Amino acid sequence: MKTTTLIVALVLSAINQLPANPPVVRGSDGEYLGVLSANPYEPESISNPYGLFGSEYSPVSVKDTFGLYGSPYSNESLNNEYLVSVPEEEETK
Repeated sequence: MKTTTLIVALVLSAINQLPANPPVVRGSDGEYLGVLSANPYEPESISNPYGLFGSEYSPVSVKDTFGLYGSPYSNESLNNEYLVSVPEEEETK
């Protein structure tokens, strides 16, 4: 019983440590590119492989290697090793 109580207390403590609003990711052109979250179930997370911003087939995803924000040849992409401007991260309010 003590172990269960301890585990519940640790999980609740960890949940309270999570940021209320994950940082928003925007391209250098200002385009909204989702939120910076490791949660694969968050609809706007770049970690959601089925979501608009985490799918490798979505044109507004940093994971789409043929898209503007994921291509190794695009000036708007993090995957371009010669990138001049980096997509910004901003705190949500």
